[in-house]
Amino acid sequence: MDWIIKYSEVDNAFGEVIASTHENFTVRAYKPWYENTPEYGSIIVVNCEQLLIIGLVYGSKMETEPGFPTPILLKRMRKDIERDFAGIMDNIMDVYNALSIGFYSNQAIFQRRPPRKPIIHDPAFIPSREFIREFYFSTGSLRVDYLPTLFRSLSSPIPLLEAHFTYISQHLERGEVVEFIKGVIKPFQELDMENEAIIVKRIASKNLLKS
Repeated sequence: MDWIIKYSEVDNAFGEVIASTHENFTVRAYKPWYENTPEYGSIIVVNCEQLLIIGLVYGSKMETEPGFPTPILLKRMRKDIERDFAGIMDNIMDVYNALSIGFYSNQAIFQRRPPRKPIIHDPAFIPSREFIREFYFSTGSLRVDYLPTLFRSLSSPIPLLEAHFTYISQHLERGEVVEFIKGVIKPFQELDMENEAIIVKRIASKNLLKS
């Protein structure tokens, strides 16, 4: 599977990049509804043509565009807003902040900072279960090399790890979940991050076995 081709249909994108650095990027969603947007702690991919940049959603925010008035109260359910107020959400900014945790290039997945940052307007996608599994097992065995980067990049990583591990449990088979729990401490031990390894193992055991 060439994932760059798979994630090149812009009609399937949930949004596009509006800001980026080599460490993280921000995506604005086309539609704010839950079925069209990623969860906190989930993985997203950005098509940069030569490569896919893989990001982990660590925050999101919704507000009106600068210069537009504060939203008036409508006293409606979402389905009624779509029906009765067509276009009312066009001036609402629903943005997602993602940490760059890997990239896909030359039909291989790498769990490290990408060599390039996304360009503004690059399309962002919610990846399939198959892509998520390949992210972790593309070499035939589990890889979680990105986790120490996540731990070091955020001042309060534990809530994100809890959400992220719950998200992972929904995309892996039972045997893969068990392997994940066993292997989650390896990259921390390799970096002499023993205290962090203990914390991550505890969070993984608790949240991966929920489902």
